[in-house]
Amino acid sequence: MVLNKEADLYAKNEDGFTSLHIAAKKGLQEITTMLLNNGADVNIKTKGEMQIHFTPLHLATDGGHLDIIKILLNRGADVNASTKDGTTALHFAAMKQNKEIITILLNEGADVNASTKDGTTALHFAAMKQNKEIITMLLNEGACINAKREDGTTALHIAAQKEHQQIVIILLNKGADINAKRKDGTDGLHIAAKTGHQEIATMLVNRGADVNAKNIDGATALHMAIQNGHEEITTKSLSKGADINTAKQDETTTLRIAAEKGRREIAKMLLNSGGDVNARKRNGITALHIAVRTRQEEVTELLLNEGADINAIYVNMLQYINATIEDTTTALHIAAEIGHREIAKMLLNRGANVNARKRDGTAALHIATQGGHGEITQMLLNKGADVNAKNQYGTTALHIATEIQNKEITMLLLNKGADVNAETENGAIALHNATYKGHEEITKMLLNEGTDVNAKTKDGTTALHNATKKELQEIIKMLLDKRADVNAKTEDGTTALHFVAIKEYQMHAYYELMRLSREACVNAEKYGYGKEMESMKSFNNAKTKGKIAALLLSKGAAVDAQTRNGVTTLQAAVLNGYVEVVEVLLQYNADVNLRWSFNGMTTLHVSVLKGYKEITTMLLNKGADVNAFEKENGTTALHIATKQGHQEMTMLLLNKGADINAKTRDKASFEQNESYCTLLDIAVQEGHHGTSTMPLNRVFKPLRVAVNAKNEFGRTALHIATRNRHLEIITLLLNKGADLDAKEQDGTTALHIATSQRDVEITTLLLNNGADVDARTQDGTTALHIAAQESATILWNKGADVDARTQDGTTALHFAAMKQNKEIITMLLNEGADVNASTKDGTTALHFAAMKQNKEIITMLLNEGADVNAKNQNGSTALHIATKIRNKEITMLLLNNGADVNAKDQNGSTALHIAAQESATILWKGADVGFRTQHGTTALHIAAQEQCQQILIILLNRGADVNAKDKYGTTALHIATEIQNKEITMLLFNKGADVNAKINMEVLHCTLQQKDKIKKLLCCF
Repeated sequence: MVLNKEADLYAKNEDGFTSLHIAAKKGLQEITTMLLNNGADVNIKTKGEMQIHFTPLHLATDGGHLDIIKILLNRGADVNASTKDGTTALHFAAMKQNKEIITILLNEGADVNASTKDGTTALHFAAMKQNKEIITMLLNEGACINAKREDGTTALHIAAQKEHQQIVIILLNKGADINAKRKDGTDGLHIAAKTGHQEIATMLVNRGADVNAKNIDGATALHMAIQNGHEEITTKSLSKGADINTAKQDETTTLRIAAEKGRREIAKMLLNSGGDVNARKRNGITALHIAVRTRQEEVTELLLNEGADINAIYVNMLQYINATIEDTTTALHIAAEIGHREIAKMLLNRGANVNARKRDGTAALHIATQGGHGEITQMLLNKGADVNAKNQYGTTALHIATEIQNKEITMLLLNKGADVNAETENGAIALHNATYKGHEEITKMLLNEGTDVNAKTKDGTTALHNATKKELQEIIKMLLDKRADVNAKTEDGTTALHFVAIKEYQMHAYYELMRLSREACVNAEKYGYGKEMESMKSFNNAKTKGKIAALLLSKGAAVDAQTRNGVTTLQAAVLNGYVEVVEVLLQYNADVNLRWSFNGMTTLHVSVLKGYKEITTMLLNKGADVNAFEKENGTTALHIATKQGHQEMTMLLLNKGADINAKTRDKASFEQNESYCTLLDIAVQEGHHGTSTMPLNRVFKPLRVAVNAKNEFGRTALHIATRNRHLEIITLLLNKGADLDAKEQDGTTALHIATSQRDVEITTLLLNNGADVDARTQDGTTALHIAAQESATILWNKGADVDARTQDGTTALHFAAMKQNKEIITMLLNEGADVNASTKDGTTALHFAAMKQNKEIITMLLNEGADVNAKNQNGSTALHIATKIRNKEITMLLLNNGADVNAKDQNGSTALHIAAQESATILWKGADVGFRTQHGTTALHIAAQEQCQQILIILLNRGADVNAKDKYGTTALHIATEIQNKEITMLLFNKGADVNAKINMEVLHCTLQQKDKIKKLLCCF
């Protein structure tokens, strides 16, 4: 068969295979021959990103195609060619266990010891495949029997791992190194001991394997045999002299392994062979500790029978967040911890020290109690355990039993004489634990045993405090029946009665009240009605709280007792909205007018602030002072209710005699730093929010309200209502005689406010009611100055002075130009406004329009006769301004309307100078390019200084003097060389600039000041 001449023999598929690779892989003999006859490369390798570079011979060998292999070898195939990872055809043949192909390859010169990159040889592959015949064949052909892989593995290791005894024999008979080690130190005996193949292990031992050889972890074959429970191998190793007490790197001995794994027979064998029953790690741990920890009862008994030290201790390093603590432990401690009754009994019967302590003073009794192990606790006590033993924190077993609420152990300890009043380091006794945990039966036990019902912790807490916090009525009754001190105080002055009203997580109400005080009125809406958070009411059963309060008060609790911070139970109950508690406290005549010591607030303030109408009513009925003020800012309950916009609460307070004209005192009491002095001020302020539903008419009719009262800023209710756009309230105020022209401290009237807010409706209302249209603020501003289009029309219709000026001379036209309000400007001009009126600093409407770059307004003003060359006090015209801000269109507009192009400002600068300085190109008409400032500076100087090359070209083309000097003799060329601008320097030089022109130094001297630039600058000349 002949291929087409155009066929590409080396074309590859997506896997990098050529036609020859595919033919060899599939065993296509005829195609393989044809491709080779047509010139295909017999050794070509696959290529591709993921390929490992197979040759056709590799693929044929892998596929077991003997005929293809022969063809390829006859055509010169490289028998030792390797893949990317070093695999040869012989490796593939060994993996496939094809003896015939192996024979052909070896006959063709295959390297029997060739290895892959990880060191694997054909012998390794044959061992992995457990093929005796191929192993023998390779060895007969000179395979290195001790060849190692990268990790040190030999064929013997592999055979032992595979548990193939016959191959092990072959390899040993052929001279394999019996003690060869992997990199991890493992040898053949380690492997056999781990897998448990007794025959191989025996053979290795009998052939001289080192029974005490250690791997990298220090383990011997004996360690591994015991770890995996292989008794026969253990026996054989011991009979061959294995070191029984040798330890691994982690100090683990063979006996400890046997103890941990529960290998009783092996442990017995080890002990009978001389194993040290009390061998210790550096931290003192013995086989006995391990056997107990792992619950190995039989091994524990064996060790004890063999003389294990029953009271041996070991040090356990406990890791805490910020420290490492040594903890000493005995076997009995461990048994008590894990709750193993039989082991604990065994240890106690064998003489274990029942009162042995850990480093922190903990005894086995503490541990057994903590774990709730009643039987072990009983055994310990029966063996003489100290029932009142304390750890370093003063904790006894009774403390622990009551803490974990174990009734049986508690009773057991009490029956054994536990001290019911033993104190921990913080002064707590068992009763504290029982009451805090709420266990009635344990509490009763302790009380019956004579515990001190009034014992206090170091912070002054009693059992009654705990029971009250937890709302435990039955326990409270028990304690009171045992004459608990109902008025006992904690170190911060809190009584049991306080705890009825103060939530446990609050600690005490001081901080909450402090927060409320500071936020009172400022953010009172946060505490609005229905927003007091349900959690505050549902935290505990309100009725239960009321019953507990009544119980305590009936037993003589002081109703007005105060904490160290001055908090009473009533104050706390009001704060948290506990209606039932408040009701009970008031029945016992709690003082409703007691003030908080730090801010002067009363319970009425808090109740109103929190929105508790029912409580507020109770307080008022009990004589709460309706006009009491909070001392920081003078706020009354009425101020708060009005701020919140609550009609019912407001009327309730008013009906109880609240002073409607009472004033707050603090400027910062309310948002926006407004001092809302009276009820009226506050109601007006809140009106625009839509939250105030209080009908002011109901307030005005029965009560005398000072409608024109002013706050510290001179503001009246009318100012506030106008500022908040509340039309109905403004109307009401006007009907009640509000002063239309009342002024704030800066002279602002309600009309100023309305026009500034562009509120046409309110502006019209005020004017129709006679507001002074030309009223001025302290700086002379009238409503017209700040009016928008709609309001301006109304003001003119009411006779507003169109040219009225502020103190700085500003007119309405100036304001309109600044605001770019074309409609207002048109109206003002139509009404005869002076188009050239200037402020005190000479600024006209045209100046303002130029600043705002408003071409349309500039045109309007010019059409109405605005002076195009009018100057302000700095001598600047509109053209100066337009040039400064680089606005070409406005510049041209002004020039076309007769602007003086050579007009000077106070510095002597023309528009051209400014244009050069601002790097702006101006198309001037007849501008004098040689014009000088008072210092003799020309536009050319400025353009050079600002490095504006294009302006320089224009100026020079218009005839500017290239050698013009200022009064210091400086030319443009001096400037260009000083700033090291090569392009401008060359431009001036080419235009005839005098290189020898002098000031204080010549041009070249200027350049010499920049030494590192000399060569560069000299090339300009």
